[in-house]
Amino acid sequence: MPIRTPRSLSGKLYGLVVFFTLCFVVMLAYQMYALYTNLEAFKRTEIRSVVESAKSIAVAYGQRAESGEMSDEEARARALAAIRAIRYNGKNYVFIYQSDGNTVLRPTRPEQEGTSRFDVKDPAGRHYVRDFINAATVSGGGYVNYGWESPKKKTFQKTSYIAYYKPWDWVFGSGVLMVDMETIFWSEAVKSAGLTLVFMGISLALAFLLARSLAKPIRRLNQQMEAIANDVLEHEVEGVERTDEIGEMSRAVAVFRTNALERHRLEGLSAEARAAREQRQNQIEAMITDFKVDVENALDVVNQNSGRLDDAAKSLKANAAHTESSAADASQASERASQNVQTVASAAEELAASIGEITRQVSQSNEVVSKATSSAKQSNAKVASLDEAAQKIGEVVSLIQAIAEQTNLLALNATIEAARAGEAGKGFAVVAAEVKELANQTSKATEEISAHVGAIQGSTKETVEVIEQIAAIMEEVNGYTTAIADAVEQQGLATAEISENVQAAASGTRKASDNMIQLTNTATDTTRTAEFVLDASGQMSSSTADLSKRINHFLSRVATT
Repeated sequence: MPIRTPRSLSGKLYGLVVFFTLCFVVMLAYQMYALYTNLEAFKRTEIRSVVESAKSIAVAYGQRAESGEMSDEEARARALAAIRAIRYNGKNYVFIYQSDGNTVLRPTRPEQEGTSRFDVKDPAGRHYVRDFINAATVSGGGYVNYGWESPKKKTFQKTSYIAYYKPWDWVFGSGVLMVDMETIFWSEAVKSAGLTLVFMGISLALAFLLARSLAKPIRRLNQQMEAIANDVLEHEVEGVERTDEIGEMSRAVAVFRTNALERHRLEGLSAEARAAREQRQNQIEAMITDFKVDVENALDVVNQNSGRLDDAAKSLKANAAHTESSAADASQASERASQNVQTVASAAEELAASIGEITRQVSQSNEVVSKATSSAKQSNAKVASLDEAAQKIGEVVSLIQAIAEQTNLLALNATIEAARAGEAGKGFAVVAAEVKELANQTSKATEEISAHVGAIQGSTKETVEVIEQIAAIMEEVNGYTTAIADAVEQQGLATAEISENVQAAASGTRKASDNMIQLTNTATDTTRTAEFVLDASGQMSSSTADLSKRINHFLSRVATT
């Protein structure tokens, strides 16, 4: 089964601590092994040094005996005394055997000195004295391991170093119990293990603190990264004030949070801008719809007014033609009346010379007066009709003036809306300016028509008054001629009175003739004005249609922008 490695940082840190702890345990084991080996080597070296020292004492005394300084027995006795006194580590000593197993020196058991221990065995049945002798005589010395039984019947391992001094046949040896060495070893091992455990405890504590100081903020950063990934941005990033790598990570996460907040802010601004753009588009579309309806209504009104203006202009032209014809007829009648009055005047002058012709002249005058009266009545009726037509022309002119003012107002509103539309409304503004100029021209034309109509009305009133005077005179002349027919005796007086009245009639007929001429001219001007108004109405209709097309094109462009 594969070993699963810890995934968390704290687990990795703990695993690292365990790894180093195992390393320390292995090092401790190796150290204990080295300690044991060194301690064993030290003990071996120590007992060897002691044994070699004892041997050197014997060698020294042997040399002194050989030199004759002392006897061999004395030398041996002094050597044994010196070696017997040797102690190390409190209770360890040097023993001496001979090659036959005889005990020469055993300081702790002097009663065994002089006895043979050749056949002595250790608890394992090993003849360790023989091993001493064999190591000394065969190998010249060495280490011998064997068992040793304590007074308490406990068996311990013991190691002795053996040296041989051949001149005296002495086998030197000294041993050390392994239990003593093991006691020292375990004492050192316990110390090392204690230090290791303390170090491991401190390491674990430090690792725990380090894991907490690293894992907790990293775990918190992980949570905050997950929160940022889920767009949860209410909490500030912790640890940005730290100066270690955790601080760098925290500042990096803070940058992510700041970028996320900025992204949200930009998305909010984009949504707001999109909503504002949609709202503005809806408002523009609503304004375009309302403006289109208003413009269409205004253009309908303009078209209606244009039609009415066209009809009024046609009617004005017809009335003007009728007025011109009536004025011409009135002028001719006035001319005939003037001629008749001149004839009457001539007859009145000749009345004194030829009285015989009075009856014929009176009859002729009566006939002429009757015709003049009839003509005067006809002229009066025609002038009355002309006055009524002039009144209607005035009403039409007022209507045209109102239409021109309304057109001017609509053109002004269109100019304002074009100014609001900016660059896209320039073409619309040009059309509105043309409509406005056309409305101004229409207004001026209507003002001129009003002036001419006023003049016609004034002339008509004067003509009515003159014709009424003519009618009255004709009635009076008729009375005079009747009186002449009835009373010839009064013809002198009547003739004088007729002469005066005829002169007045002549003057009146001349004035009426002049007024008829002026009325004819005025009617002609009215016809021209009506033709101008009719042409202006056509131009206004054409401009209105063009304006409607331009407005629709402009609105379609604005709606698709």
